[in-house]
Amino acid sequence: MPEYFHKTVGQAVIGGIICLALFSTIRADAAILLTEDWNDGTFNADVWNKAVEPLGRVEVVEVGVGDHALALWDNHAPANGLSQWNVSVTSRQIFPRAGNTRVRLKVWSDLKREDASAATSQCLAGWHLPFYELATYFTQEAALNTFARYSLDENRGFGHARLPDNDAFDAAFNKAVSKETALALRVTLGERTGAMLEWHDGAAWRASVDTRNTQLDADPLERGSSIRKDDFGNTLAAGVNIGSSPWARLGFVPASGWLMVDDIVVENDLSETEAAALMADAPTFASPPAPGRPWTHLKFNNDPQNFQFVITSDLTGGYRPGVWEDAVRKTNLLQPEFVITVGDLVEGYVENRQLIERQFQEFDRTLKPLTMPFFYVAGNHDISNAAMGEVWREHYGREYYHFVYKDVLFLCMQSNDGAHYGLSSEQIDYFRRVLRENPDARWTNVFIHDPMWLYDWETGWGEFESLLQGRPYSVFAGHVHLYAKMERHNQDYYILATTGGSSTLGGAKVDGQFDHVMWVTMSDEGPTVLNITLDGMLPGDVRHDRMEAVREQLEVKRRFMEGAAKRLGRWKE
Repeated sequence: MPEYFHKTVGQAVIGGIICLALFSTIRADAAILLTEDWNDGTFNADVWNKAVEPLGRVEVVEVGVGDHALALWDNHAPANGLSQWNVSVTSRQIFPRAGNTRVRLKVWSDLKREDASAATSQCLAGWHLPFYELATYFTQEAALNTFARYSLDENRGFGHARLPDNDAFDAAFNKAVSKETALALRVTLGERTGAMLEWHDGAAWRASVDTRNTQLDADPLERGSSIRKDDFGNTLAAGVNIGSSPWARLGFVPASGWLMVDDIVVENDLSETEAAALMADAPTFASPPAPGRPWTHLKFNNDPQNFQFVITSDLTGGYRPGVWEDAVRKTNLLQPEFVITVGDLVEGYVENRQLIERQFQEFDRTLKPLTMPFFYVAGNHDISNAAMGEVWREHYGREYYHFVYKDVLFLCMQSNDGAHYGLSSEQIDYFRRVLRENPDARWTNVFIHDPMWLYDWETGWGEFESLLQGRPYSVFAGHVHLYAKMERHNQDYYILATTGGSSTLGGAKVDGQFDHVMWVTMSDEGPTVLNITLDGMLPGDVRHDRMEAVREQLEVKRRFMEGAAKRLGRWKE
């Protein structure tokens, strides 16, 4: 795992001579996404958003002949006893985390102004979350924070550990009292996560902090060099406190005195064409108009014709103890209206009736805690020979069937009917009649164990599938122990992964193998599908081995709030 700090100093400027070369691009063909020097003497409201009144000012001021800069002033007057950041300037444009997107700029504090009573500007200069039009210290994605000492704060974290070169940076920042002595900064977003903060000491760029590409799945309480404490005693860990938003805005938030900003360049190492394509996909976060009420609308999502159900998949073919039982418990917490499977409920592939009976009895026992109806569908492990077919029919009646619920037609098929991995003519005729008798069903859902549309041999699927044409439908299958969604005849076909069967558990992004249930919401537009992994569902009384560490963190928070209450005179012994 990368260290939070890379204590590299004296990194040479790439691209030539200091002064104007200070702001030369890293690559000659780098894409310039934004430049701003305010030299036309105006604040461009089409480019920047600002909040100032009544506790501060934002002005474009002259700092030399024909040279202007942005001046931000905050009088450090808390509006509610805790809030101190009352002035904000934020880019309207949103920038991608790609191609080493970076901002270069100059900052200083103008101590010559008559109202420069506070010599130290507490400011956040850098990248902020995109979905807020105005930056605050709670929106920082990767921003320099000069709160009593200096830190690079990410992922809305505040009060990170100080810069490793804090004293040198402090000396340089204290000298930055004019445009001539301004401090040059560069904040580069990592391709996936993190950021690098650099500053120029007058001779070379210094890399102060570099968290780029820190992994996000780090154990937040692991012991090691990545653990730090912030100003309030909170535990900070690599991964937890690292920015990872794919988009960001540029923002400045002073909190005391004057902050001067000039010569902004936002660029990345993509080609102009690549950068333009990315920028075209930038999300929009338009603020809704204030409705004058604490809710958006009262069109409750409670259509009586809509309903939810759960689909489970293979739990055998390599049964892993406890997984299916966990799925049953968690399905009860979801409270769907019913549950339906796509098969492989027992290991099967035996002909001894006593063994077959015992396997089905054991499976039925696992369903006893389930508080809603369960609809059976047979898989190849459930009916793999004539003896198993006999036991199935004795226990559950039909091998294939249908039902209608709230005008939605459910077809539950048997993919080992007659031929191996095939549909008998009797089964096809049965569903032909069912479809003919239900021509006006608002949707048809098909449940079958094998994804027969993938098979090249004659299975009878083509004949059955032709019966579905002309009506809206969806198909759900299992068998292959990995997840896939595809489209045929302009309809959705799903293959579920596992609910306890053999699996690499590589995950959705690796190989499509994971334990899950499928949560389906039916409406007139068809099924809306959400795959819920079993390890992603936690009960309300969730416990873990580090509850004591959590209690310590809660006590730190309590003491912080107690201190704030005492400062405000609201504390009572």
